[in-house]
Amino acid sequence: MSVDWQMLCMGCFRQKGPQAVCQHCGYDETAPRGPLLLPHRTRLHKQYLVGRVLGKPGGFGVTYLAFDTGLETLVAIKEYLPRELVGREAGRTTVSAHSPEEGGLFRFGLEQFIIEARTLAKFDHAHLVKVRHVFAENATAYLVMDYYEGMTLAEYLQQKNRLPAPTALAILNPILDGLREVHEKGFIHRDIKPQNIYLTRQGRPILLDFGTARLAMAERSRSMSVVLSAGYAPFEQYSRRGGQGPWTDVYACAAVLYFMLTGQTPAEAMDRVEDDTLILPQRLVPDLSERLAKVVVQGLATEAKQRYQTIRAFQEALLHAADTDANPKTQTSRIPLANLGHNKAAARKPLLGIALLALVGIGFVYLLPAAKLLVSLPVADSIEMADRKFFAHQYNEALPIYQRLAEKNNGLAQFRLGSLYENGFGGVAMDTHQAAVWYERSANAGNPFGQYSVGRLYHNGRDKPIDENQAQHWFDKAMANGLKAAAEPLAKADDPIMSFIAARIAGDEKRYSQAFAWYQSAAEQGYATAQFNFAMMYKEGQSAVKNEAEVLKWCTASAEQGLTLAQNCLGEIYAQGAGVKQNDTEATRWYHRAAEQGHAVAQFNLGWMYDAGKGVDKSATEAVYWYRLAAQQGYANGQFALGVMYKAGTGVNQSDTEAAHWYRLAAEQGHASAQNNLGSIYSAAHDYPEAIKWFKKAAEQGEMIAQYNLGNQYSSGTDQNLAEAKYWYQKAAQQGYAAAIEALKRLKH
Repeated sequence: MSVDWQMLCMGCFRQKGPQAVCQHCGYDETAPRGPLLLPHRTRLHKQYLVGRVLGKPGGFGVTYLAFDTGLETLVAIKEYLPRELVGREAGRTTVSAHSPEEGGLFRFGLEQFIIEARTLAKFDHAHLVKVRHVFAENATAYLVMDYYEGMTLAEYLQQKNRLPAPTALAILNPILDGLREVHEKGFIHRDIKPQNIYLTRQGRPILLDFGTARLAMAERSRSMSVVLSAGYAPFEQYSRRGGQGPWTDVYACAAVLYFMLTGQTPAEAMDRVEDDTLILPQRLVPDLSERLAKVVVQGLATEAKQRYQTIRAFQEALLHAADTDANPKTQTSRIPLANLGHNKAAARKPLLGIALLALVGIGFVYLLPAAKLLVSLPVADSIEMADRKFFAHQYNEALPIYQRLAEKNNGLAQFRLGSLYENGFGGVAMDTHQAAVWYERSANAGNPFGQYSVGRLYHNGRDKPIDENQAQHWFDKAMANGLKAAAEPLAKADDPIMSFIAARIAGDEKRYSQAFAWYQSAAEQGYATAQFNFAMMYKEGQSAVKNEAEVLKWCTASAEQGLTLAQNCLGEIYAQGAGVKQNDTEATRWYHRAAEQGHAVAQFNLGWMYDAGKGVDKSATEAVYWYRLAAQQGYANGQFALGVMYKAGTGVNQSDTEAAHWYRLAAEQGHASAQNNLGSIYSAAHDYPEAIKWFKKAAEQGEMIAQYNLGNQYSSGTDQNLAEAKYWYQKAAQQGYAAAIEALKRLKH
């Protein structure tokens, strides 16, 4: 595919045309760009196209958004660029040192930068930044990382000031998981702070770059205080001979937690040695748990020996404090990044012995067994042991066993992992992409449950394009491998995942009473997808009397666990007033939650609410934003709506070209109104053959305006055919279209 790189926006890498300001993201390429920065469209390593700067350039480097032209995906590229040591002449990309002495220090730092890149590349953890490539060019070096949309914890706290304890712990816990892996491989991070914790739009906290290169240079050249992050660096980091270890990162993590809980950075370690000036967190937050406050303060001890010596010990203390002080009446919250509001969801009962430690913000769920560590102590790596814990709903203890077995290509373990990710069990965030990855691996290993799950992905269009042929292919393979015979006995053993699969099989075979029973079993055990399907059985009246109250009940249970299908459905229930008082504000809230997690139908519905001013202040700009997100996922209604906005110039600059583009995408999916509107654009451009083609496609689907328009095309012009004109006018007239009735009268004369 030939791409005109000059027409790509360097802010979002979408086609923007010749204008300077991008109509998609608002990025202005003509805005001043510092002389040290690489020019837009610089090609690195013959593969990466450099775009806008991400965040603020630091004293030791700058990070760019870039486009990988080989894989056609966005990446983040960090350039080693200590501005006090090197510069870049105008019109050149190569850097040069300010002096020979500074050149020596620059080269030393460059070596450390590459070492740091190679260190990061050793890790493959969901909550550690993923390094894809490192290379030398322009007399410096570049680190290529995965790119995520979102914001840093520091930016997030600017909006929220401080966070409730469950929210703060849910952000920190996965970071601690990642740090344990770092420490187990013999490394320490040494630069943990809110600016180095990133929160993706999908709700995943990620720990960013280590402080290896920067701190190594500081140790060699100048006072450590110049580069250390005040409030987050422990006392031992201020001395070249300070004994550093896992306890160093414990201090920084405790400081981050202190900051999240209180909204204030702790006093600098150097100022606390002789006279400890740390303000106790419970003085700043009077309702803070005393146990939790004590854990934070111990983590911030100025003497390393008084701190928790390992991340595991710190994490165990945090979880014990949170579990001991858990208040069953405490409400949980979700805090989506795109929404500056604070939405509270109703409190939920614990899921079959699983204490809900935090259902938090930024769209992710952490479910932790009461009084247990996030990852249990080593146990025998057998599928039987893992399944025993799984059936006992000890998902958090089953998780690490499944992970180890899955890496050894155990198909059942891979399937179980997919199930945990799909539903947010076992201390992992709900992540449909990760679920799909593990389901595919399970399917390729020959596991019938994995094969059935891949079939569901294709059938539902989740992380896969909708493809019924592929869906049936995998369903057939699963059945041939004994899916039915394997699922039902396990369902009877009270396994919610297998109850769900058994219900799906029974439903496919039209054994609705059995399907209803299996869905109920899985739903009552907290399986979110089963809760939604159970609600749909009540909605459709399959093996049960239609019951709007039950639909509302089970959709709500599923939606509160984060299932986007249920959240969108709940939005529609409130919008329509089905079994509940009609409430546009509540409908918009649920659409918003699903839309922010990428649900295309919810994005379209939310766009319509902004378009119509229902439940929110009317805003064409917001409507366009959400319509575009839905359209970019291939949702025909979103594409059609975006075409309408471009045609009318509402919320976006008027453009027949853009309108035709989006109409065509929807029309090619069979969207009748889009086909009619596309025909109108061609008719206005006097391209009558194309106009007739699209009018006819819509007319054959019963679109009465298209039938009338097609009659008009045949009643005049080069393709005049009065018999055809009369036929289509009659079709439209039969639907009561007044203009068609008048056109028929004219034909008689």
